[in-house]
Amino acid sequence: MSILNSLLLKTSSVKKICISFVASHLVLLLMWLFTLSVINDQIGTQVFDLQTFGYDVSVAESIVDNLNNETTALYLFPQLSLLDVLYPFLMALFLSSLLFRLLK
Repeated sequence: MSILNSLLLKTSSVKKICISFVASHLVLLLMWLFTLSVINDQIGTQVFDLQTFGYDVSVAESIVDNLNNETTALYLFPQLSLLDVLYPFLMALFLSSLLFRLLK
């Protein structure tokens, strides 16, 4: 718990909160403009994690059938293994630092 407290203490300045906000939203913008738009255009619908109300087996089969090797490679890296990990981490850092500062 002291490690988390120390991290939040280091990241709770106004400047660092703003930096984590901008960084997380730059990653999100990168996903929207480049990776997800290319993948969505290729498969003809939204990727799995953007399906608002979920999906059924036929939609999943359609998505997988429409993926080619290039789109699969783009989906695996950088989308799935880098951006889908980095964005939630940065957003959690931003929100937890903001809450820590507000409650301090």
